[in-house]
Amino acid sequence: MSEKPSDNDVAKLIGITENEVGTYRVNSDLRPDGRWLIYFGYQMPVALRKGLTGSFTFLMPEIG
Repeated sequence: MSEKPSDNDVAKLIGITENEVGTYRVNSDLRPDGRWLIYFGYQMPVALRKGLTGSFTFLMPEIG
């Protein structure tokens, strides 16, 4: 996936709303392996972090 994942794509995978992704996502980097690493801000409420690593990131799985 070379296109930056939409807030909706990310939301479906981590189980939060599209609006919450839009509010707390701070960056998205395309890794050399073709997957996206999504960064979230530290102000993200604890209840929304269940799908993230301890560093407030989410690695998108390969799609397709």
